[in-house]
Amino acid sequence: MNLRFTIFFIIILSLSSGMNDNSGLLPELTNRQNVISDYIEVINDNDVMLDDFDILFFKKEDLDKDGYDEIIIGVGELVEGANETFYFYDKIYILSDKNEIELIGIVEEGYLIDEVKLIKLPDSSEKYVYCRITNTVNFEGFTIYLVEDKQLTTVWHSAFPAGTGFSEVSDSDGDGMIDGYREFRWGYDVLYYEIDRKYNWVNNEFVLLSCEVYVRKYPESLEEVILQYISLSLINDNDSEDINERLLSICLDTNIYDIEKIGFNEVLNTLLEIEDGLDIEIVTDGNLGEVIVSNTDFEIQEQYNYIFKVIKIDNKWHIQDIYE
Repeated sequence: MNLRFTIFFIIILSLSSGMNDNSGLLPELTNRQNVISDYIEVINDNDVMLDDFDILFFKKEDLDKDGYDEIIIGVGELVEGANETFYFYDKIYILSDKNEIELIGIVEEGYLIDEVKLIKLPDSSEKYVYCRITNTVNFEGFTIYLVEDKQLTTVWHSAFPAGTGFSEVSDSDGDGMIDGYREFRWGYDVLYYEIDRKYNWVNNEFVLLSCEVYVRKYPESLEEVILQYISLSLINDNDSEDINERLLSICLDTNIYDIEKIGFNEVLNTLLEIEDGLDIEIVTDGNLGEVIVSNTDFEIQEQYNYIFKVIKIDNKWHIQDIYE
């Protein structure tokens, strides 16, 4: 793609109402081609040639309020869908125009970037670079970057190793500043429990406001009771009343039991009913019983056995004691 077509393409995007904030595309400059050529030349000297990429995002603004402009250029592919236009960024280039044009950072995410915009955060005069990331199927997250003193730093990153769930930022009072976000997860990395966390921006960081976990109805079978107790113990960060209440409901003893030898992957494999899961042996006598959970601790290559003493009350199984 030649430079003249690229510039025309940028102008068209700046007038569109797509998902990206492309407004203010160098309106004050009369010689756009020469200016953009300078930036592209610096990028080409430091990274890859941009001739084969579409420029989907361009902003020139003093982000850190030091009196000098920074330049944000997003390159990638524009895909026309049936009802909307999709932006997929390959890289985001951050340049400084202080004294001379220089490339100060390149944003590359493990996922696709499908939105780039400048945002404000409370109690700060700077503007931040926001990148929304996605796998285009069942995951959306984001990263917020700060540009200051010719340095590009990550302020906040919300993504999940399982590639399922979403994180979305919010402006609760409509003042134009991002002051919170919601994070919803349900993948294998949380053993398929639905976890809904909300965060507020406090003292230059996002702080957890609430955490709701859908723990489902009380398990019916004894094996399900044991697996839920182990699973919730593994994903418990002590920030969910839902998890703590269910653990206290299952286990009649308020002691915190040490079951750390039970590995996450073994529990996941058990839930998926595949190999290398937990060995669970159940023996009951009326309303009393014993459950032996065993496997191999791969760190020390030793077999472990946890014994759960259980009792049935009002047709529900509960844990009375756990020991190794």
